[in-house]
Amino acid sequence: MKVYESSEKGEMVMTKIFRILALLAAASMLLWIAGCGGDDDDDDCADNVAPTVTLSPAGGDVFSNSIITAMCSKPVDTLTISGGIVATAGAAKKNWTFNLPEGSQSITVEATDACGDSGSASGTYNVGAPDTVAPKLVGNDCVPKDGDDGVDPADVEDITLAFDEDIKTATVTAFEPDANVQATPDGSEVLIEFLGNFSLGNEQEVNVEITVTDLAGNSTDAVYSFTTMAKE
Repeated sequence: MKVYESSEKGEMVMTKIFRILALLAAASMLLWIAGCGGDDDDDDCADNVAPTVTLSPAGGDVFSNSIITAMCSKPVDTLTISGGIVATAGAAKKNWTFNLPEGSQSITVEATDACGDSGSASGTYNVGAPDTVAPKLVGNDCVPKDGDDGVDPADVEDITLAFDEDIKTATVTAFEPDANVQATPDGSEVLIEFLGNFSLGNEQEVNVEITVTDLAGNSTDAVYSFTTMAKE
């Protein structure tokens, strides 16, 4: 029978403890690695919402130099257009622009995000020769009409300017009387809305100076005015 000294017994106990601690550490490491293994891009994409795509204009008559915009609901990594049409991404990769060749064109646009989810939109266009003519104000189609006199201010909650072609951008450069206004293009019309609870009064001359561009990027500066009625 072998008799162990107390020091030898202590060494054996410590050795066993170190082995147990090493095994526990290894097991903990395996569990940590297993837990982290699922924390990857797949988890980030688990609840991902695919992008939606809206075309502006959505179809109809355009020109070969008309700027068509594919507006995505979120930034996307890629945007492909049938027929090999190439689009240019905006700074945030949400709005992509492109042109179409002359003729009848039916296209499908597909946008794909970083998770590989995609959305699409389609449009049919009749594409004409390049447009080099700037838009013109159609005074008689404006509301109130351009140059009108005796307009009841109670009837004017906003102003509609009419042009001879679709408008892409509009900026009011001057407005009298002094007021904050907002210009929003809608087809061939531009809606001018009053901000900050502004309203017109009697015997006021309204003058608007506005810069607009058409779908092809042709720009024009237009001037519009009317006068409200005198007090009864």
